[in-house]
Amino acid sequence: MQSARKAIAILTITFLPFAQAISAPSPEKKQNIIHLMQLSHSLEMGKNLAKVMTRGMAQRYSKDPEKAEKANSIVHEEVSNLMDRHEAELMDLFVDIYDSNFTDDEIKQIIAYYESPIGQKTLRLLPGMMAEVQAGTTRWAAKYSNEVTSTISTRFKAEGLE
Repeated sequence: MQSARKAIAILTITFLPFAQAISAPSPEKKQNIIHLMQLSHSLEMGKNLAKVMTRGMAQRYSKDPEKAEKANSIVHEEVSNLMDRHEAELMDLFVDIYDSNFTDDEIKQIIAYYESPIGQKTLRLLPGMMAEVQAGTTRWAAKYSNEVTSTISTRFKAEGLE
């Protein structure tokens, strides 16, 4: 059993660099992906998403409403600093995601769209639209939260989960 583990370890160490090299995008495709990410502000959107996702973190550190604003500010600052320090790693992650989902030709087509007048309009309006969607979704969820909570509670009781 031990010799099998050693063999697997040796094979992994030997062939992992080749597997990674095979899956890496060509330099041209990587540049196209980076250009697309710059056009579409993907990195900024990723950072903004992280800010939204970390809003609740401050609540874990401070239950006091008076301290919540300061806690939120600290969490936002620290997450932003972390993302700035590791931006290259984040870019590589995004490049890998784009690379695994789109061919170089498709990347070029998306770039052409974003460079077109309607693509420029989309890029200009989308952040505001997403904020509207988020606000609208929050209002919608608040409107129906009691209903869904009641329904779930009833189902849990019926299923013996409560």
